[in-house]
Amino acid sequence: MDIRAAIGRVLRSSEFGHYADHEHEIRRRVGEDAEAINEDVLQARYEYGVGDRAVVSWDELIGLVLRLLLLVPVVAGALAAAIYLWNSPEAELQRIDGLAAYKNWVAGLCAGLFLHQGAAVVRVVKRQVVRWRADIFSSKEAADAYQAALAAKARELVSHAINDVLGSRGVVAFPTYAPRLVELDTSTITPSATVNQVKEFIESHESSAIGLAGNRGSGKSTVLRALTRSPELSPFVTVVASPVKYDAGEFLRRLLHEVAVTINRRANSDDDAPVRRRGNRLALALFWLAGLTGAAMILIKVLPVMPVLKRIDLVLVLGCVLLGAAIINAVVAVARRMASSGDTSLPPDVRRARELLHALQWEVERGTNLKTTVKVQNVLEGSAERTSKDKSRAMSHADLVLALQELLHLFVKYNYPWKHLVVCIDELDKLDQPEHLVSVVNELKDVFHIRGVHFVVTVSTDALRSFESRGLADRDAFDSAFDTVISTRWLTMDESVDVIISRAGGFAAEIAKFCHAWSGGLVRDLLRAARKAVELQKSSGQALTVSEIVNGLIFDDLHSVTLTSLRSLESANPDVASLWELQCMLERGRDGEELCPSAVAALNFTNEAFEVLQAKVRLGLHLINLAGTSGDADAALIQIGNAMGKIAGPKPMRDNAVTNAVALTPGTRLTTTSSERHLRGPDSF
Repeated sequence: MDIRAAIGRVLRSSEFGHYADHEHEIRRRVGEDAEAINEDVLQARYEYGVGDRAVVSWDELIGLVLRLLLLVPVVAGALAAAIYLWNSPEAELQRIDGLAAYKNWVAGLCAGLFLHQGAAVVRVVKRQVVRWRADIFSSKEAADAYQAALAAKARELVSHAINDVLGSRGVVAFPTYAPRLVELDTSTITPSATVNQVKEFIESHESSAIGLAGNRGSGKSTVLRALTRSPELSPFVTVVASPVKYDAGEFLRRLLHEVAVTINRRANSDDDAPVRRRGNRLALALFWLAGLTGAAMILIKVLPVMPVLKRIDLVLVLGCVLLGAAIINAVVAVARRMASSGDTSLPPDVRRARELLHALQWEVERGTNLKTTVKVQNVLEGSAERTSKDKSRAMSHADLVLALQELLHLFVKYNYPWKHLVVCIDELDKLDQPEHLVSVVNELKDVFHIRGVHFVVTVSTDALRSFESRGLADRDAFDSAFDTVISTRWLTMDESVDVIISRAGGFAAEIAKFCHAWSGGLVRDLLRAARKAVELQKSSGQALTVSEIVNGLIFDDLHSVTLTSLRSLESANPDVASLWELQCMLERGRDGEELCPSAVAALNFTNEAFEVLQAKVRLGLHLINLAGTSGDADAALIQIGNAMGKIAGPKPMRDNAVTNAVALTPGTRLTTTSSERHLRGPDSF
């Protein structure tokens, strides 16, 4: 069976080579779930369509044959009739009244019908061949996707088996290959409370201006990416990155360009619709012409109309009909062109978006040249020439604002209430000057609160604090400009586990919980901790226990931070001695010596940044102790994660958070108040 071969490949891979001594136990544990595994494999084969149907189905084959049976006789008959008429003598054609006189006309008509229907046969066969080739390619892609899903399922089964068999011995399954433990635009976005809160606010209001604030790395950009992938909002969601160097005109130009691109995307899939419609109308007209010609020929033969037709010049009548049809078609085409612009099939908002895109990308120059020459008997000659050129000027700041407002109103007119436009402006904290934040927000106020249009603007709380420290009222300006300011909530422990497992198959949930506690639920630090854990297992020559992975993760991180801090200090700094003592403690702990948390707490620092580091070391030592004990440590891990979000705050908050966190032991349950506080996130305190 496919799954057994996949499990064998997984066990022989370098990722699970550390567990070769336990292969027999692992296979036996996997075999206990054989029935459920078989159902999952059959379901996967059904979903990916592997082996369930041939590339060429009977329905498609029969449909092709029926179409060819209708078209091929017409093609063959038209060709035979044309050849017969051109090669037959007039005496032989006298049996049909009038046919000998117009045999060349009729033969030409048959030849035209042959060419048209022959082209139709070629198109039918070509389209079917292209479809079959696409099906073959899709089948190969489906097979590859099925094999990838099968391999992922095998890794998952082996990981669960390892955890069941060896978990009691302190050994867990752990990946050594996790390329998606980074911030990727293509990564799966795990739903979070912040994403749901932003979406609910947008969906429940006709217009909104939402501020999204949070620490750097707290997942603000991830929230915006989640909005772009939301089925309810897509495809009218655009994300505009804030520039590092602020330029009022350039920022608005970029914003207008991105909004126009998003609106233009509405019609991209239907750009060739007018061409298809014209082609369909032409084919329909030719079919009607062929049918009416055949019907006329039959009626002429059956009905007694030949005496009347003999008195009529058929060539003249045919010419008048064709000329009249051409004149009518030309008049109708000119009338339609005069009635509206060339892109009659495009909505006004899309046409305006394309005009703005052209104006933003190119400089338009129009000119006229008038020259008059007079000659008299080749003796006297005079000429006059006048030239004028109009060159469009670059759009000013006011022009950009007016153009953006006009485009947004057009979008609302032709899309609201069925569609909303969401404009996301990311990373305003990248601005090099604090004063520019207020300038950007004030510029955006001009386009806020247009019905059907929503703005989501992100800025880090670190940037806001630095702005406030300069004596500016930036926080007030930021808050007053928006309907609501939503603080990104740090991930809960369950959300952190989902984020890691969705990016690294086989990642042990137990270690993911420790990564959550060490990062405090901050997305960027969470991925760094998980990536470090994978690197530790990969660099080891044997399967590591949970305690060994957590020890390596925390000691390496703390050692790096303290060493960097030491190198930045001068010898006369009063904190050098305490920081050096802390560094020596961490080195002894990394070598296996048990550290005393009270010794770390007894160190004295004058710099608050080093006090924060001291608090982090105390929390890290408690995490290491939890990893080496048995029992349910979820409550303690949640409390430590909560404390990690507070240690950068005021000293009373920091001391209280650390004291409460280190007091919890495995098996302790959090109170309702503590749980609720953790769910609200550190920004609520």
